[in-house]
Amino acid sequence: MSIPLVALGLSSDTKFIEMICRSIQPDRFSSKEKDGFLTIKDFMKVFNKDHFADKLLNALLKVVESKRQVVTHKQFRSEER
Repeated sequence: MSIPLVALGLSSDTKFIEMICRSIQPDRFSSKEKDGFLTIKDFMKVFNKDHFADKLLNALLKVVESKRQVVTHKQFRSEER
C-alpha cells in the first residue's frame, strides 16, 4: 500500500507512510497487518485545515504588516526632509 504513495512522490520512505497510516487508522494499519487499505476519506484527514494555526498565522501577519507600514512611513518621512 505504501509503494504507490512513494511512487506519487508523497514520501521517500515506506516506513514513514506506514507510520502515518497507523496514526490515521491504528486498527486498520497495525504492525501485524500488511494489507491495510487507505480510502480517499482517510487520506483527506491528513490535509484537514488547522483553524487554530490559521488564526495564529493571520494574527502574526497583521503584526508584521503593521510594523512594515510603520517602517515604510518612517523611511518616507526621512526622505522628505
